[in-house]
Amino acid sequence: MMRLLRQLWEDEAGYILSAEAVTVGTVGVLGATVGVGAMSESVNQELTETAYAIRSLDQSYYVQPQQGCGAWTAGSCYIQRDVEEAHADLGLYIQEQGGTPPDLPPAETDSPEFVDPELLEQNRIEREEMKDRATQTREEQRRIRQQKRRERKRLKEQQEGDTADEADAT
Repeated sequence: MMRLLRQLWEDEAGYILSAEAVTVGTVGVLGATVGVGAMSESVNQELTETAYAIRSLDQSYYVQPQQGCGAWTAGSCYIQRDVEEAHADLGLYIQEQGGTPPDLPPAETDSPEFVDPELLEQNRIEREEMKDRATQTREEQRRIRQQKRRERKRLKEQQEGDTADEADAT
Protein backbone atom coordinates (compact mmCIF):
# COMPACT_ATOMS: atom_id res chain seq x y z
CA MET A 1 0.00 0.00 0.00
CA MET A 2 2.77 2.43 0.90
CA ARG A 3 4.56 1.53 -2.30
CA LEU A 4 1.49 2.41 -4.38
CA LEU A 5 1.10 5.77 -2.63
CA ARG A 6 4.79 6.54 -3.20
CA GLN A 7 4.46 5.70 -6.90
CA LEU A 8 1.45 8.03 -7.24
CA TRP A 9 3.28 10.77 -5.35
CA GLU A 10 6.35 10.56 -7.58
CA ASP A 11 4.44 10.10 -10.86
CA GLU A 12 4.63 13.16 -13.09
CA ALA A 13 3.11 11.78 -16.26
CA GLY A 14 -0.12 13.78 -15.86
CA TYR A 15 -0.03 17.44 -14.98
CA ILE A 16 -2.40 20.37 -14.84
CA LEU A 17 -1.46 23.76 -16.04
CA SER A 18 -1.94 26.38 -13.35
CA ALA A 19 -4.02 28.58 -15.69
CA GLU A 20 -6.46 25.72 -16.25
CA ALA A 21 -6.73 25.09 -12.52
CA VAL A 22 -7.41 28.77 -11.84
CA THR A 23 -10.06 28.92 -14.59
CA VAL A 24 -11.84 25.79 -13.37
CA GLY A 25 -11.71 27.06 -9.78
CA THR A 26 -13.09 30.48 -10.76
CA VAL A 27 -15.97 28.97 -12.72
CA GLY A 28 -16.77 26.67 -9.79
CA VAL A 29 -16.78 29.53 -7.26
CA LEU A 30 -18.93 31.75 -9.51
CA GLY A 31 -21.40 28.93 -10.07
CA ALA A 32 -21.64 28.25 -6.36
CA THR A 33 -22.15 31.95 -5.60
CA VAL A 34 -24.94 32.30 -8.15
CA GLY A 35 -26.55 29.08 -6.89
CA VAL A 36 -26.50 30.24 -3.27
CA GLY A 37 -27.98 33.62 -4.29
CA ALA A 38 -30.79 31.94 -6.24
CA MET A 39 -31.46 29.54 -3.38
CA SER A 40 -31.58 32.43 -0.92
CA GLU A 41 -34.09 34.30 -3.08
CA SER A 42 -36.33 31.26 -3.50
CA VAL A 43 -36.28 30.53 0.25
CA ASN A 44 -37.28 34.15 0.96
CA GLN A 45 -40.14 33.93 -1.54
CA GLU A 46 -41.38 30.67 -0.03
CA LEU A 47 -41.29 32.11 3.48
CA THR A 48 -43.19 35.20 2.31
CA GLU A 49 -45.87 33.03 0.67
CA THR A 50 -46.06 30.92 3.84
CA ALA A 51 -46.61 34.09 5.91
CA TYR A 52 -49.43 35.16 3.58
CA ALA A 53 -50.97 31.67 3.70
CA ILE A 54 -50.90 31.53 7.50
CA ARG A 55 -52.40 35.01 7.71
CA SER A 56 -55.19 33.95 5.33
CA LEU A 57 -56.49 31.47 7.90
CA ASP A 58 -59.48 32.90 9.73
CA GLN A 59 -58.66 32.75 13.43
CA SER A 60 -61.87 34.37 14.64
CA TYR A 61 -63.71 32.63 17.44
CA TYR A 62 -66.65 33.07 19.79
CA VAL A 63 -67.19 31.29 23.11
CA GLN A 64 -70.59 31.71 24.74
CA PRO A 65 -70.79 32.61 28.41
CA GLN A 66 -71.67 29.79 30.76
CA GLN A 67 -74.06 30.15 33.70
CA GLY A 68 -75.33 27.67 36.24
CA CYS A 69 -75.31 26.66 39.91
CA GLY A 70 -74.96 30.26 41.04
CA ALA A 71 -71.75 30.83 39.04
CA TRP A 72 -71.00 32.18 35.62
CA THR A 73 -68.08 32.69 33.30
CA ALA A 74 -67.74 35.42 30.77
CA GLY A 75 -67.83 34.61 27.10
CA SER A 76 -65.00 35.56 24.81
CA CYS A 77 -64.52 36.37 21.17
CA TYR A 78 -61.92 37.57 18.72
CA ILE A 79 -62.84 38.95 15.33
CA GLN A 80 -60.04 38.94 12.85
CA ARG A 81 -59.57 41.85 10.46
CA ASP A 82 -60.23 41.42 6.76
CA VAL A 83 -57.59 39.41 4.92
CA GLU A 84 -56.85 42.14 2.36
CA GLU A 85 -56.18 44.67 5.11
CA ALA A 86 -53.98 42.24 7.04
CA HIS A 87 -52.04 41.33 3.89
CA ALA A 88 -51.35 45.01 3.26
CA ASP A 89 -50.02 45.38 6.84
CA LEU A 90 -47.96 42.21 6.47
CA GLY A 91 -46.48 43.51 3.20
CA LEU A 92 -45.50 46.78 4.87
CA TYR A 93 -43.90 44.89 7.73
CA ILE A 94 -41.90 42.69 5.35
CA GLN A 95 -40.73 45.76 3.43
CA GLU A 96 -39.64 47.42 6.69
CA GLN A 97 -37.58 44.32 7.45
CA GLY A 98 -35.74 44.70 4.14
CA GLY A 99 -37.72 42.28 1.98
CA THR A 100 -39.69 43.00 -1.18
CA PRO A 101 -42.99 41.11 -0.97
CA PRO A 102 -45.38 40.79 -3.89
CA ASP A 103 -48.69 42.67 -3.65
CA LEU A 104 -50.55 39.43 -3.00
CA PRO A 105 -49.43 35.83 -3.02
CA PRO A 106 -49.68 34.22 -6.48
CA ALA A 107 -51.97 31.45 -5.25
CA GLU A 108 -54.56 33.99 -4.10
CA THR A 109 -54.48 36.20 -7.19
CA ASP A 110 -55.05 33.14 -9.39
CA SER A 111 -57.75 31.65 -7.16
CA PRO A 112 -61.38 32.21 -8.24
CA GLU A 113 -62.59 32.06 -4.60
CA PHE A 114 -60.45 35.07 -3.74
CA VAL A 115 -62.65 37.45 -5.72
CA ASP A 116 -65.93 35.59 -5.31
CA PRO A 117 -68.37 38.30 -4.15
CA GLU A 118 -70.77 35.73 -2.70
CA LEU A 119 -68.04 34.33 -0.45
CA LEU A 120 -66.95 37.82 0.59
CA GLU A 121 -70.54 38.76 1.44
CA GLN A 122 -71.04 35.57 3.45
CA ASN A 123 -67.80 36.26 5.35
CA ARG A 124 -68.94 39.84 6.09
CA ILE A 125 -72.32 38.60 7.36
CA GLU A 126 -70.64 36.01 9.62
CA ARG A 127 -68.38 38.71 11.07
CA GLU A 128 -71.34 40.97 11.76
CA GLU A 129 -73.16 38.10 13.48
CA MET A 130 -70.10 37.47 15.65
CA LYS A 131 -69.95 41.15 16.58
CA ASP A 132 -73.66 41.09 17.46
CA ARG A 133 -73.22 37.97 19.63
CA ALA A 134 -70.25 39.59 21.38
CA THR A 135 -72.32 42.73 22.06
CA GLN A 136 -75.21 40.63 23.40
CA THR A 137 -72.78 38.72 25.61
CA ARG A 138 -71.37 41.93 27.06
CA GLU A 139 -74.89 43.27 27.69
CA GLU A 140 -75.92 40.02 29.36
CA GLN A 141 -72.82 40.07 31.56
CA ARG A 142 -73.56 43.68 32.54
CA ARG A 143 -77.17 42.75 33.40
CA ILE A 144 -76.03 39.79 35.52
CA ARG A 145 -73.51 41.96 37.40
CA GLN A 146 -76.19 44.57 38.12
CA GLN A 147 -78.57 41.86 39.33
CA LYS A 148 -75.91 40.45 41.67
CA ARG A 149 -75.15 43.95 43.02
CA ARG A 150 -78.84 44.50 43.76
CA GLU A 151 -79.07 41.11 45.46
CA ARG A 152 -75.99 41.81 47.63
CA LYS A 153 -77.37 45.25 48.55
CA ARG A 154 -80.75 43.73 49.48
CA LEU A 155 -79.08 41.04 51.63
CA LYS A 156 -76.89 43.64 53.33
CA GLU A 157 -79.92 45.83 54.10
CA GLN A 158 -81.80 42.79 55.37
CA GLN A 159 -78.90 41.82 57.67
CA GLU A 160 -78.64 45.41 58.98
CA GLY A 161 -82.40 45.41 59.62
CA ASP A 162 -82.16 42.09 61.51
CA THR A 163 -79.33 43.38 63.72
CA ALA A 164 -81.31 46.58 64.44
CA ASP A 165 -84.38 44.49 65.43
CA GLU A 166 -82.23 42.39 67.76
CA ALA A 167 -80.78 45.51 69.39
CA ASP A 168 -84.30 46.91 69.96
CA ALA A 169 -85.48 43.61 71.47
CA THR A 170 -82.70 43.60 74.09
